[in-house]
Amino acid sequence: MYNRLVVRIIPFADEYLGANVRIFSQVYSDDKGPYPEELAEQRLLDDLKSGRDCSFVALDDATGKCVGGIFNKIGYDEAGKYLYVDSIHVNPQYQKQGIGKKLLSVAIIQAKELGILSVMAFVDSGKKFPLEWYEKIGLEKTPWVGFVAKVGDLKV
Repeated sequence: MYNRLVVRIIPFADEYLGANVRIFSQVYSDDKGPYPEELAEQRLLDDLKSGRDCSFVALDDATGKCVGGIFNKIGYDEAGKYLYVDSIHVNPQYQKQGIGKKLLSVAIIQAKELGILSVMAFVDSGKKFPLEWYEKIGLEKTPWVGFVAKVGDLKV
C-alpha cells in the first residue's frame, strides 16, 4: 500500500533555522562544491529581517521533521510592496511531492493578506530547474539581465 506524505506548512520559527540551513546547503550545492552552511545561515537570517511574516517551513506531519522551507524578503518599488522569493528548498528525499508548491502557495496567500502586489524571483539561468517550474506556475521571464563579476576581474 502506498503511503502519501502529508506535510504541514507553518510560519517560520527560530527552532527550525538549523534544519533549514542544512537543507538549503544541501539543495544549493552544485558541481562547483558545497554551499557553506555559514553562508546559508547568513542568507536565511538576512531574509528574515524583512520577510519573516512570509517565510514558512514544511513539517512531515507523521514525524514532525522539518523537510523544507521558503524564505522571502519584502521589498518596495514604484508599484508598491513585492514579495522576493529568495529560497525554496526541500530535502532531496522529499522532493517531487508538491512541497515547494505548497510552501509558495502559503507564502502567496500571506503576501496578499499583507497587501503585497507582486512576486519576483531570480534564478540561475544555467539551471533548467527551477526555471521551468517558475514558468509552469505562472511567473514570467523578464527582460532584465543580471551581470556579475569578481571585483578583481573588472576592467575599469
